[in-house]
Amino acid sequence: MTIFLKYFCLIILFCGNGFFYSQNKIINEEIGILETMISYLIILVIIISVAGIMIYVKFRRKKKSLESLNAVINSLTHPFTVYDVFTGSNEFSNIAFNEKNSPYQRFTADKSLNFVPFTKDIILETRKPAAKEIEEIIEGKSKYFECFGFPVFNDKGIVTKIVEYVLDITEKKETVDKIKSAFVREKELNELKSNFISSTSHEFRTPLATLFSSVELIEHYDKTKSDEKKFYHLNRIKDIVKYMTKMLDNILMINKAEVDKIEFEPEMINLKSLCSEILEDIIISASDNHFIDQVLEGNTERVFMDPNLTRHILTNLLSNAVKYSPDGGKILFKTEVFDDKVVF
Repeated sequence: MTIFLKYFCLIILFCGNGFFYSQNKIINEEIGILETMISYLIILVIIISVAGIMIYVKFRRKKKSLESLNAVINSLTHPFTVYDVFTGSNEFSNIAFNEKNSPYQRFTADKSLNFVPFTKDIILETRKPAAKEIEEIIEGKSKYFECFGFPVFNDKGIVTKIVEYVLDITEKKETVDKIKSAFVREKELNELKSNFISSTSHEFRTPLATLFSSVELIEHYDKTKSDEKKFYHLNRIKDIVKYMTKMLDNILMINKAEVDKIEFEPEMINLKSLCSEILEDIIISASDNHFIDQVLEGNTERVFMDPNLTRHILTNLLSNAVKYSPDGGKILFKTEVFDDKVVF
């Protein structure tokens, strides 16, 4: 019995040790699994933290890039805008967009007006970058602008936004207009010079021929000793020389007009006498078929005018009247003097 109890106790002790050993092994395994899970969790937290940090850094860089881009765009002196086609609104614009000398100023001043880029219609029709010149009245003055628009497409090829900027070309346009006006004026002066030279060369031939003829006649009458005929032709020579001198004066006047050096020197003159002198000069180049009727009205003896410019203008007018009526006829040379003006 004693031996049996001894063996029984040994069996119980052995079984108890085996049980405690088994339980200890299970606990150790669970601890290992828990430690592994904790390690994975720590790694996951680290990965999420690193990803978060990278996203934050990327966001900061993107924000900084946007801020830099905004700073650059706002530093532009030309109006700049980004227009959303779908919402029909101004998505972004720089400082110059809202300034008083901006062509968009009427949209910012009047909130009831819907903002529309100047190049919108062209871009939506052509789906290509566009340029357009516009005129805007700003502070009561005409200002000229050149607008440049660029379409922005989505992945389906639809225009979603329009980027537009504007350049003030007022000074450039004014300069171009001045150059064009100067060119037109120069062209007109060249044509006038050409016509005048052609006309003058023709006008010189007639008095020179008359002068030559008179000299021959003087030589003839010198032999016959006819003083009356001699003086007649001498007077003709004087008149022709005076006429040719005035023709040369006209050439000098044209040259002064080309370089803007015509001087206005008015004085009190006897207009009646001046008109009579001009008429005598014109009669030399007129044919026997021309009849010039001079009519003077008003006080023509005392008039404040520039005699040289008046002579030049009236000589050209009467010369053209004779020239463009080659078959002769009546030419009316009328002068009317009023209190504040003279009408020819």
